[in-house]
Amino acid sequence: MDGLGSADILLFEGFRLDRRGGMLYRSAQGAVGVPVELGPRTIALLALLAGRQGAVVSKDAIMKAVWPGRGRSKTPI
Repeated sequence: MDGLGSADILLFEGFRLDRRGGMLYRSAQGAVGVPVELGPRTIALLALLAGRQGAVVSKDAIMKAVWPGRGRSKTPI
């Protein structure tokens, strides 16, 4: 990750992820950023993985972040 602007904004590899707003922006020269169309589950997964860069993320953590309330998984990855 290049930097962390705040707990809600992650900056990495030419992108800005607004976790609170649920949007990903591609950096563009002379522009604030170009929105990247992603669904809410994709944003949730990206936020989880980008926030834990370099760490192993368990299947249970992914399920909790992307599909909250679905319960604990029974099969290990």
